[in-house]
Amino acid sequence: MQERNGNPARLQGPFKEALGRLRTVRDLLRFGVSCFNAAGLVFGHGSDNALHEAFYLIRHALHLPADQAESFLDARVTRRQARAVLRLMQQRVEAPAPALHARKARIGVRAFIECLHVTAIMLR
Repeated sequence: MQERNGNPARLQGPFKEALGRLRTVRDLLRFGVSCFNAAGLVFGHGSDNALHEAFYLIRHALHLPADQAESFLDARVTRRQARAVLRLMQQRVEAPAPALHARKARIGVRAFIECLHVTAIMLR
């Protein structure tokens, strides 16, 4: 979700509260898995569970290499890095399209995502 000025939406609720508390990649991963499971998200097209989805979003936001990302689990993150990850997680919960498709929407394939979103809602 975005504000009217085109900037990413502000963190709200548990995402805002978590910003000052999550210190490592592992902390962000656990938080994401918990949030995604609590939200009852539907997964697919690249990740089939909350763990894989959260890990993908973290790797994307922090620009971590896919083949070495696990080596960074205990690395501390800056507040700015945590905010970037939490924004993606909040967007994923608020507009529950799988992460891969949410990324495509940002580069102009919004109609495809909306179709998937409607399909996911119909399947619930």
